[in-house]
Amino acid sequence: MTDVYDRVSAVFEISAEFLREPADLPSDSLFGRDAALVSFRTYDIVRTQWSTGVKNLRVAADMSGAAPAVHLGLHLVALRSALLCTARALWILSSFEPEERVARAACTVMADRRRGRAALQAAGEASHEPGLLKVADRFEEARRKIEEELQRAGISPVRSPTETQLVNHLGEKVDDYYGEDGRSKQDALVLWSASSSLSHGERWFSDLGKSMAETVTKRSLDVVCSGLNLVWQDSLAGLATGIRFPWFPAKKPDPSG
Repeated sequence: MTDVYDRVSAVFEISAEFLREPADLPSDSLFGRDAALVSFRTYDIVRTQWSTGVKNLRVAADMSGAAPAVHLGLHLVALRSALLCTARALWILSSFEPEERVARAACTVMADRRRGRAALQAAGEASHEPGLLKVADRFEEARRKIEEELQRAGISPVRSPTETQLVNHLGEKVDDYYGEDGRSKQDALVLWSASSSLSHGERWFSDLGKSMAETVTKRSLDVVCSGLNLVWQDSLAGLATGIRFPWFPAKKPDPSG
């Protein structure tokens, strides 16, 4: 599993540079065009998804070498969040039209605020805890501000794809970039299915046996690293001037060893 963990380490090294906020977005860059439309920055929303994805990748990688977490498959539950955050970032970056990119970024944040508000509203009403209700109100206020910002800019809101569609999209993007001929999409879907079943208390992963469980782990970590690499490269292109398509040469280690 050395090659896969080398890739994981490389993602951590990249993240330190990527997460450093630039003082200025070039006006003729893709992210700069977005910033001319609204007060929030799509670049910051993409970086937030990246940051959350990297943090959960680190947790999953650490857990994958520790018993009993690895035997129970708990590392794949942590990796599920990394997969989804990466998939959302890639979805935002997959449009080269400023209005669409802004709408997708806004949709991602608004959905997060909406779910948080609903959860805390229900919990606050059930427990009669005013503190929870206040936080729920703040979530709703944040969502409403973004919605109003879209209205002022004349940008129509969009609906996010389902989580399964996002995972499919990530797999397809990785396959296209690395020439995997469907393998990465399948790896992403296996991770998605395994982490879903583990989240629901199913135990089939623990019955795979050591060798097969290690193979699933390797390929799951690898496809998330590949997705994060694409987010990083697309984001670099989004900051550059005169570049529309982030198509750089890359070589991905074989996770099967």
